[in-house]
Order: sequence, then C-alpha cells, then structure tokens
Amino acid sequence: MENVTTENAVVQAEGSVIDLARRILVELDNNQRADLVMLLINGFPNNGDGYPATVAECIRPDIKFKLGVIAAVKKFKDRKTFKTSNKTRLKYMQIMAKELSEVYEVEAPTVTVEGIDLDKKVKDTEEDSGSSSYNREDKTITMRGKLSIVTFLHEFAHHLGKNERLAAIWSINLFRKTYPHQFRKLAAVGHTLRRVG
Repeated sequence: MENVTTENAVVQAEGSVIDLARRILVELDNNQRADLVMLLINGFPNNGDGYPATVAECIRPDIKFKLGVIAAVKKFKDRKTFKTSNKTRLKYMQIMAKELSEVYEVEAPTVTVEGIDLDKKVKDTEEDSGSSSYNREDKTITMRGKLSIVTFLHEFAHHLGKNERLAAIWSINLFRKTYPHQFRKLAAVGHTLRRVG
C-alpha cells in the first residue's frame, strides 16, 4: 500500500477540485460563466435579498438573448406606448408577454395592474413601480405604481425562473440593448434605473 503524505493528499484534492471546476465551466453558457466570474470577483451579494448592489454589477456588454427576444421588445417599443394611456400600454405588455413566452416555450403569464389608473396617460404616471411582483403559483405579473418596461422585464424574468440577481441582469441588459437612448438618460440607484428630474 502506498504511503500517502499530507502534501500528496492536498495535491490530489486540489487536482480533483480543478477537474470539477473545468467540468462545470464546460457545461455553462457564456452568460453563466460571466455571472460566475462576477461572483468570484465580487463575492455574493451581502444585502441579504439576492439583488445586486448596483446596476454596474448587472451590465454584460456581450450578453446574448434567445432569438426573438429582442425583436419582441423592439416591437413593443415601436408601438410608442409611452404616448398612450396606461390601458393601451398594458394591452401591449400583455401581447409582449405572450410573444416572449412563445420564444421561451413557456405558458404566458397573466399581466395585471394594481393601483394604476388605466385611463391616465403613461407620461402622467409618476409613481414608483418597485412594488410590482410575480406570483409563481398562479403565474401572474402584477404591475404597481406605473407600467415600467424595465420592471415588467424583471418580473417576466422571474416567470422564466430567474432569481433576483439574474432577473436584474437579464432585464437591465435587455432594456439597455433595446432602449439604448433611454438607458443613457436614466440614473442608477442601487440595482434599479430611475428617471431623473
């Protein structure tokens, strides 16, 4: 029987950890690798709720989206719903939810509102959308405060099974790619984007 020294055991353990890490990395796509690298560099979020601490943590210049995702969001953007009533904007968000669900081959969520005056113009609705939510049990996105596209995308990401951190990354980058001009005009407040002034 071979005599195993502590030094040999450490080298064997390190080798097996490295082999395991290589096997895991091979199975990840580029976005997942980028998330893993960010976690290794920055550590896990310490704010206790799983959200990234800043918008900067979320930015992935090379992020790829499934074919059809950007087209669905651009179609919504081209409808210029910011010039319409909340009722019209909600209708087109519901259509976008169906289109995104088709791309991801999942059942479409119900998109509802709570505390939003549907007869009011979108541009006249200044409330905060931060209390919007996704209910996994009944697959419902409830928009509160205002019909924010970034918030809608964040809640839709939960519908796809993403946690808070990954939902923030997915929604912020999708918004950045489809609304680049508006993205530059918004202020980063923690992990959220806010209109200034």
